[in-house]
Amino acid sequence: MDRLKQYESLFRKNYRRLFVISHRITVDADVTEDIIQDVFLKLWESNRLESFEGSIDAYLTTAVYNRSLNHKRDSGKNVSLEQFPSDYLGTPSAGFDLTQMDLSLLKQEINRAIESLPPQCRTVFVLGRLEEMKYREIAELMDLSIKTVEKHMGKAIRIINQSLKPKIYKEFLGTSD
Repeated sequence: MDRLKQYESLFRKNYRRLFVISHRITVDADVTEDIIQDVFLKLWESNRLESFEGSIDAYLTTAVYNRSLNHKRDSGKNVSLEQFPSDYLGTPSAGFDLTQMDLSLLKQEINRAIESLPPQCRTVFVLGRLEEMKYREIAELMDLSIKTVEKHMGKAIRIINQSLKPKIYKEFLGTSD
């Protein structure tokens, strides 16, 4: 298969999935298409496909996800909490009533915590929690073992909890722990 057909096949195979990942973050179809095109253009220009080690699908997922987050950050917008499955966020417990301002601050803190994750850990978290993929699917996509995916997810949740816990206690409950 010649190089152009190989890239075309790779693009067709991954486009829909990459579009969903990026669009959930950017919420702009044109920006999403630009991001995907840029990632594929860089891959084409680098001429690395033939010598690529590891999972090309995982590379594309990570590249599109990170560029989408960078675009969101650079445009001054944050990833919206509406992108999280409602069961992940849960519901406020009795006596813990969030105002719109509190909710906005909490969204910003969650976004910062997610962006602070190591790249592979962040990708596993986003695929598992935002894309609602099963660990087995993430493992196949990223060319990792299921156990490694579990470890990355556990690490991501720990880091996010450690990052958010002091802020929640201070900002929303008015205590220091």
